[in-house]
Amino acid sequence: LKNGPIGDYFYRNGVKQDRYQLVMFEGNYYYISDGNKLAKNVTLYLNKALQGTDLKAGHYAFDATGKMILD
Repeated sequence: LKNGPIGDYFYRNGVKQDRYQLVMFEGNYYYISDGNKLAKNVTLYLNKALQGTDLKAGHYAFDATGKMILD
């Protein structure tokens, strides 16, 4: 089964995940954006997607692999 970030998409138990959600995988956050694709090389303002985490609403950067960059 596919699990985690694969190419431009994120899979959980073989199912491609839908857009506009923040997911955690192996200790890293990933954001699934437009077109059900991972946000990569971009900074986005996140608010509702952060529910259920300790993160506060604000701007978050994502690297070339889709991982959220946390300082």
